Amino acid sequence: MAADSERRQRRVGTVVSNRSDKTIAVRVEAVRRHPLYRKPVRIRRKVLAHDAENACEVGDVVEIVASRPYSRRKRWRLTRIVNRATLTEEEQAAVAVASEAANVADAEPELEEVEETAEETADETAVASADADVEADASENETR
Repeated sequence: MAADSERRQRRVGTVVSNRSDKTIAVRVEAVRRHPLYRKPVRIRRKVLAHDAENACEVGDVVEIVASRPYSRRKRWRLTRIVNRATLTEEEQAAVAVASEAANVADAEPELEEVEETAEETADETAVASADADVEADASENETR
């Protein structure tokens, strides 16, 4: 079993997002030579990795290993945190604002549902009052 884990692909990258539960987005960089121009080209990929303990923060340098599919795009697993991030106060504030904006964006569909329900209730009330007006007019016409 140890030989199998040694053969698996390993990558070292930087955590760019940890918004999802038990999932981190890791930017992995590699330097390859361009096939035609032979110039070194930096290739960046963003992969999703499984973080079972939600231990990572944005900016951490982590090691990930290829694993079984956890979801449609998540095919990597966190093995260890190589280096913890030391964010400045401005960067921490920016991360907090971004995560708060994501929470607000998640809450907006709920607000839309409440607004739709309120509109339906208002429509029903308007229809009921219109029906009452029609009935009142009909009763007035009968009495004449």
